[in-house]
Amino acid sequence: MKVNGTLFILLFVSIVSCGKPNQSNQPNTPPARVVSLAPSLTEMMFAIGEGSRLVGVTSYCDYPPVVTNLPKVGGLSDFDMEKVVSLKPGLVLASWSGNPKDKVERLESLGIKVLVLKENTVADILTNLAVLAEVFGKNPAGILAPINGTLSSLPVFDKKPSAMIVISMKPVFSASTQSFIGDVLRIAGYSNTVQSAAAYPMLSEEMIAGMDPDYLFIADDFVKEKDYFDSLVKNFHLHAKIYFIDTDTLSRPGPRIADLIAGLAMLKDTQKGDE
Repeated sequence: MKVNGTLFILLFVSIVSCGKPNQSNQPNTPPARVVSLAPSLTEMMFAIGEGSRLVGVTSYCDYPPVVTNLPKVGGLSDFDMEKVVSLKPGLVLASWSGNPKDKVERLESLGIKVLVLKENTVADILTNLAVLAEVFGKNPAGILAPINGTLSSLPVFDKKPSAMIVISMKPVFSASTQSFIGDVLRIAGYSNTVQSAAAYPMLSEEMIAGMDPDYLFIADDFVKEKDYFDSLVKNFHLHAKIYFIDTDTLSRPGPRIADLIAGLAMLKDTQKGDE
């Protein structure tokens, strides 16, 4: 077993060297009123110590718990434009993949400053934290230091066990190598069995059986489906170990991503990894 002491350094270099998300409307001074259009972005505001600037969030924003008391602007794809405007934000934070582009552009056409952040990879998520830190006059290195400590201590094995993540049921949807969740799996030290070009492909039981992963990580929204997965493993003679993972932490490309990666890494069978 080796210790992954270079992982964070590589990710941080990617932050510094790659282009930042579209910030053409980024203000020169920290905005006093901010609306977040995604739970992950809401969490980021608190992670950088600026949660008090939020004046509106989506109905899905529930962490930290204090945000449940803030005005709601609707969902990610169906947020209420009029409600957002009525809150008179100095800045709106939008998700590149979660919020409809046409609605974001409509906000911009109304003279509202919008910062769109992408989240295709873990490096993107770290970039987002660094960008927000800069927007609000914070030191990005200081914001990223806890993540640095977590990721730099991840164990690495010569052989990666295979794994699959289930994010939805009936039908089953998984996360491929083309998604940020797939990137989480890679950094945690697993080989993702889902190689689809689609970020979140639908899988049949036969497809799952054909992949025969060492581990099945399932969003804990579906913990009541444990009997189904136990039967699947038994009926297809699979050898997968089944673990249920906190849905919010798994599905949100936010500041808790390092804890998710570390948690998944700890579930690895060291004997399997050293084979």
